[in-house]
Amino acid sequence: MEIFVKHLHSFLAYLFLVSTTVSVIYAVSNYKKDEYSSTQFSLAQLAFIASHVQLLVGLVLWYLNGWSTQLFSNTAIVMKDSGLRSLALEHPLINIIAIVILSIGYIKVKKASTAIKKNKFNFWFYLVAIVLILSKIPWQRWIYDHM
Repeated sequence: MEIFVKHLHSFLAYLFLVSTTVSVIYAVSNYKKDEYSSTQFSLAQLAFIASHVQLLVGLVLWYLNGWSTQLFSNTAIVMKDSGLRSLALEHPLINIIAIVILSIGYIKVKKASTAIKKNKFNFWFYLVAIVLILSKIPWQRWIYDHM
């Protein structure tokens, strides 16, 4: 089961990264224009949904890998080891913050009254979210697991 959850987590990461990147590109290209297409909204919605499913799968994986147990039972040891700290604490915490930021952006896009505001919210909130997430992807581990 753990391998399936790990692969699902990776697949959702790809889906999230692609949909968020394309959504940000659309928002940049229409930043000063008064147009916000249904395609743009669908991409923003896909990134929103993928991020939340990714979070749930990630939390299951965090538990299955024992990171939660290590963090709560051996906090001092985890905090001293940068690799352990990154996987057990920093990766999930920063990604949760990024998903909250993305969610706020999505809600603002839905509630915005003009296309210019929708593009602005879509661009800034999604950009911050993707930068945070990219900063905490365990690249070596992710690339090694897929070779």
